[in-house]
Amino acid sequence: MQDAGNRLLLEEQHHALKSTIQEAQDLKQGLNVEQRDVYDKILDAVYHNIGQSFFVYGSGGTGKTYLWRALTSKLHSQNNIVLVVTSSGIAHFY
Repeated sequence: MQDAGNRLLLEEQHHALKSTIQEAQDLKQGLNVEQRDVYDKILDAVYHNIGQSFFVYGSGGTGKTYLWRALTSKLHSQNNIVLVVTSSGIAHFY
């Protein structure tokens, strides 16, 4: 893939493993009960190769970004490639 020049893939494959492992552990420790439940369910789907989509909803300040950071750090620490996709929007129907 390096010859193909896929910059995003190359970035995903080059994490400082030692610091990523520590970051993953630290972030996991900071999860609240609800975040930990979602964290465990998502990792279970990843580890068991279950194709699944997850919708994490919450107003600002509820820890969604923290949860994604904990998940991506954990998966990066295991040399996995992670693609996080988010969307935002409000639909109005009249």
